This record gives sequence, C-alpha cells and structure tokens, in this order.
Amino acid sequence: MSFWTAFMVVAIVGIIAGSIVTIVQLATSGGGKGMKQGMRALDERIADLEAEFEDARNRVFVLERIITDDKSDLSRQIDDLAGG
Repeated sequence: MSFWTAFMVVAIVGIIAGSIVTIVQLATSGGGKGMKQGMRALDERIADLEAEFEDARNRVFVLERIITDDKSDLSRQIDDLAGG
C-alpha cells in the first residue's frame, strides 16, 4: 500500500469515526428538535469534509502525474509555472 493510499484510508476512517461520534452524542442528548439541528450540522460537516477530501485527491493525482513524467517534462512544467 502506497503512502497516499494509506493517507486516503486514514482520512475516510476519520470522517466516518467523527460522524459516528457526533450521531451518538446527538442520540444521547435528548433527541427531538436538537437532534434535527445536530443532523443538519453533521450534514454540513460531512459536505465540507467531502470537499476537502476531493481537493486532496486532486492534489495527489497532480503530484503523481508530475512524479511519473520525464525529468525534462518536469523541468518544462516548472519553467512554465515560473513564467506565469
């Protein structure tokens, strides 16, 4: 398993564990109206974490592509970035 694969697995497990903890806390806090508000907050948090996860996945994709390219191509890309 590569480092980035392990990183993604840890991120997913963290998201799931955080969601479970929040659900359990909401369930034991009396439920009702507070439960609905908590679920909305949880849905927003999950959406934010999914967006961050997708951003991280895109960054890993770009890094993998750069690393696997020829060195001459990497030099050209760096020069292109430096040039603006």
